[in-house]
Amino acid sequence: MRIFRAASQRAGAAVDTARAVAMLCVLGAALMAPPHAAARGLPGPEAVVQSLGAPSQIKVFEPHLASADGQVEITYLGFPAVSVIDLVLGDGWRSAGEAVEFRALDGYVSRVMPGRFDQYSAWLVYARADGAPFTVDNPAQNETDVPLGPWYLAWDNIDDPDLIAEGARYWPYQVAEISTFEGYGDLLEPPGLDPRALKGGRLAREACIRCHRINGAGGDKFPVDLLDIVSAYDEQRWVRWLLEPSAVRPGTAMPPMMPRLEERERRQSASEIFTYLNAMRALR
Repeated sequence: MRIFRAASQRAGAAVDTARAVAMLCVLGAALMAPPHAAARGLPGPEAVVQSLGAPSQIKVFEPHLASADGQVEITYLGFPAVSVIDLVLGDGWRSAGEAVEFRALDGYVSRVMPGRFDQYSAWLVYARADGAPFTVDNPAQNETDVPLGPWYLAWDNIDDPDLIAEGARYWPYQVAEISTFEGYGDLLEPPGLDPRALKGGRLAREACIRCHRINGAGGDKFPVDLLDIVSAYDEQRWVRWLLEPSAVRPGTAMPPMMPRLEERERRQSASEIFTYLNAMRALR
């Protein structure tokens, strides 16, 4: 009996230990997860029509199709983005976080500051007005006939031509969920980070974590942590990979970084990101 009781006590202690470890893992994951409100699925166009009325026609220069030969005009059907966001998140979203997060079916994440919606006209579109397939070619990522639905965030870059220079940076497609985003805390700028790496960190947030992760924070389109990848590169190879990914790996879906900037600035930016990632690795 004493042996049985002792065994039971050991088993109970093991269960308690396992529970404690599990709880620590849950707490650790919660602490590491980027803080944001729970993502909410976007309703279908029919449900939005019931709330907002008939869609509008929005003519834009399609940034994914821009080339040296000029711009391509396409007319989409959709609704003012702020009206759809109000419908899904309520009218307090402007003060609920530092950005609005648009999460795509393929894991891509785009975050837009609320003030941008005051500065420019944004639309959530769901179809082509001419009835053509709701797809787009994306030559920068060696992709053709990419589905844009369920929703595509488009900007009026005809009335606001300053937006043309941005390319497709703020044009996420396949958007299925939105939420308010409150920031990454110390994940991307942890205590002890070399101050000389901060500029590279800002560039990495802009250029990398829409698709990739850094220290667990970012998108899931290509769910690899760049802190695990950068160790395989020297600076010269890293810069070439960011600037000419198709030359390094033909057919890759990786787009060239900041293609509209001058070559000298692009190279400097890629080097700054390399410095930042290695500074982050040194803190592991």
